[in-house]
Amino acid sequence: MESPLLKTKFHIPARRREILPRPRLTQRLTRNIRRKLTCICAPAGFGKSEVLYDWMATNHPPAAFLSLDERDNSLQRFWRYFITAIQEKIPRVGNSALALIGSIQIDGTIQSASMETVITELINDLVLISDPLVLAIDDFNTIEEPAIHQWLSFFIDHQPAQIRLIIASRSEPSLPLNLLRANGQLCEFNATDLTFALEETTRFLNRFGIDDLPAKSVRLLQERTEGWIVGIRLAAVALRDSSDNDAFIQKLSGDHRSILDYLTDEVLSRQPPEIQRFLIETAILERMTGSLCEKVTGQPNGQDMLEVIERSNLFVMPLDDERRWYRYHHLFRNLLKNRLNHDRREGVDELHRRASEWFERENMPAEAIDHALAARDDHRASMLIERIDYLQMLYNDPASFSRWLQLLPMGLVMQSFRLSMSCAWSFYVAGKLDEVKVNVKNALGTLGIVNIESINWVKAYTGKLAEPLSEALALLTISGILRRDYTAATDITRQALDCLPQKRGLPRTLLAWAVGVQLINEGEPRDAYHALSEAKSFSLETGDDLTAATIGIHLSVSLILQGRLTEAADTLKDIRDWCAGHAASPFTIGHALAGLGWIHLEWHKLDTAEKYLNKSLNILLKGGYYLNEEAGYGFLAQTLLVRGETSGALEILKKARGLGLNSGAGSWADRLRILQVRCWMIQGKYEAIEQWIHERGISPETPAIYSNEAALLMAATIWISRRRHKTDKKALKWTIRKLEKLESDATASGRLHSSVQILISLSLAHRVAGDQNKAFGFLAQALTQAERSGLIHAFLREGKEMRTFLREASGLGISPVFVHKLQIEYKTRQNNNGHARLIDPLTDRELEVLRLIAAGLPNKEIAGKLSVSLNTIKTHTTRIYSKLGVNSRSQAAIQARERKLW
Repeated sequence: MESPLLKTKFHIPARRREILPRPRLTQRLTRNIRRKLTCICAPAGFGKSEVLYDWMATNHPPAAFLSLDERDNSLQRFWRYFITAIQEKIPRVGNSALALIGSIQIDGTIQSASMETVITELINDLVLISDPLVLAIDDFNTIEEPAIHQWLSFFIDHQPAQIRLIIASRSEPSLPLNLLRANGQLCEFNATDLTFALEETTRFLNRFGIDDLPAKSVRLLQERTEGWIVGIRLAAVALRDSSDNDAFIQKLSGDHRSILDYLTDEVLSRQPPEIQRFLIETAILERMTGSLCEKVTGQPNGQDMLEVIERSNLFVMPLDDERRWYRYHHLFRNLLKNRLNHDRREGVDELHRRASEWFERENMPAEAIDHALAARDDHRASMLIERIDYLQMLYNDPASFSRWLQLLPMGLVMQSFRLSMSCAWSFYVAGKLDEVKVNVKNALGTLGIVNIESINWVKAYTGKLAEPLSEALALLTISGILRRDYTAATDITRQALDCLPQKRGLPRTLLAWAVGVQLINEGEPRDAYHALSEAKSFSLETGDDLTAATIGIHLSVSLILQGRLTEAADTLKDIRDWCAGHAASPFTIGHALAGLGWIHLEWHKLDTAEKYLNKSLNILLKGGYYLNEEAGYGFLAQTLLVRGETSGALEILKKARGLGLNSGAGSWADRLRILQVRCWMIQGKYEAIEQWIHERGISPETPAIYSNEAALLMAATIWISRRRHKTDKKALKWTIRKLEKLESDATASGRLHSSVQILISLSLAHRVAGDQNKAFGFLAQALTQAERSGLIHAFLREGKEMRTFLREASGLGISPVFVHKLQIEYKTRQNNNGHARLIDPLTDRELEVLRLIAAGLPNKEIAGKLSVSLNTIKTHTTRIYSKLGVNSRSQAAIQARERKLW
């Protein structure tokens, strides 16, 4: 659901006839372009943009361009424009970063790890560019959001060697300028540099046709304006129609603002009345086109007027080659607005209202709403907000949507179901889930519904309340699930879904999605699969591909729980590939990668699993995207445990404890605690294990239900390890009965993933109890079921006891092919254990570079062999050193041998 970007913001304005070439500045810019950053910083009216446009029109390397305005003070919006500007020159570079931008603002705070991932992905793409590229950013002074300055500083710190930035700004940006100065990486132009010299003032006047002004008058004009370009330009416009040039120049005095006020009065007063009126009334517009100006002013021939004004050099700039869209010079527009507000205050609202109507007609709702609010027409603004595709707006520009709602009177919002729901959706996207509940209840109150539990759904869905009730209930339920309140309104949701008309749409999609997620939490993956498949198909039918992809994450979980791992992997790969080409949210791509990590863990492809999980956690770090980042920690801890890295697994689990998880039975906090108990068993921390058994309430009275499944499996492992004690034998006996009940339920519900794990525990338990027939019987069932899906991890995590058991099973001819595969995996694991693993694994290309380094090849020769630039090899070498914790080629080679990296 990607909102369109204004293409005119990437268009370098055409060189106007009156712009004076300034070779002393453009040549200096060219000489210093190898520096990381060029900052053209001066107050308004000093010709910053003109110098930039002139240089870009005549110089190389290729330059991408981006102009900014006040609406770009959103982290998402700024970086979408930043990346897309680069793509105007180099298509597809930054696609992965663009796909990650999505939701990066939660509870009003920036999720640093997620934003770091976005920029890291962009930088990694740019590193691969062989040719130099310049990105020029105009009007950077409009950016006031501190987080944008923070992350642009991060980009500059790690900027690839072939990338250069040029920034034009009225004020010094909050970037690491002192450090860049100290390192010789900054080129600066200030007001003194940009001021017209006397010779330039003379040439500029000549271009305006003023070539008979005496030299002393030119010097006086230069002195009075202090070389201030906009002042000289306004004076030139006025001088063309002046009968006494010397007298006119003599009147110039005072500071820049006084001169500007005077010159503006002079310039305006000399224009025909229709031009004066046109200029003042269109000052409310950031961008103008002919028909828009006609609507606002009520005058005909809007396009002709714009062209006349452009030919008269009255500070209007074309924004496209066709000269359909224009904008005023910022300073000139501000002066015109001041005049409008001073002379026609009562009529300003009407001008904004007309602009709002034009933008509404042209299907540009964001601009229509902005002008309605500027017109103080709250009812019109609320009507436009109620009609907007709020989900698309929320996903792409949540800051603007939230701002609109805040500008409306609260009383007006609370009287409207749609506005209350818009507030609820706004809080939903921002992660303020408690506020979602408050606003949904207020929305229901506008329908006369005080108690949602008392609704007669059959009656409700036969009337006009069906659609709004469905949407409200769906959002209430989904937000409840995201708060990990898995019982919130689910019974009512299912009842509502049964009553809901078959019309496809968002309400039915969300209701089916909520039911599917709840069925997963209840251990019913087959039923969940059907509900989620229905929800996904509804999304696809309505063209909501992002929601369909996000539902696909939960759909893959239902497949994994059924043991359909290959289907789940294919589903997640499709989601991952779709995200790579679209502006998908970090939630979606992060959890797709986590799911792939889980599957590869089950297949015992540990390197691949670890790669997926680390990348997923890097995206979802520190919460912020609502669901199951804790699952990634759990799977990563399991991966390290299988490798024999108990301390590393405990460190991962320690990080997970900071997520603020709920701790009910079956929750991820519960599961992570169980993983910690498994680590304690390896470390022999029996007192801690006993305390967990007591705190978790494991006893003969513990219900044999899905939410207790993981805890009972862990208890069985504990009792098996303590088989010498009589009390543990009794505990093992009643635990076996509960596991048998769980296995029966798992089979009935289609939970093959659970069934395999339970059967393994039952086989080991009966083996300890001395009933070998039952032991081999349960093991045979586990092997048969696991072989179909490739569930290997469940066996290998059991360690030495299972390895011996499998050797005996092989002798009896039980699942010979699969057992042989497991034995090979055990042998490989034994060979690999004891060697330290990298927290951040080397990529295939980094391994290739490391092999050549270890072989003694110099960087230049490595670059030649791999057909890449020397800078690329240096970048790879730096990353290799960082990952291995070394600072020399010889140390890297030693680490490679010790870690057995190939």
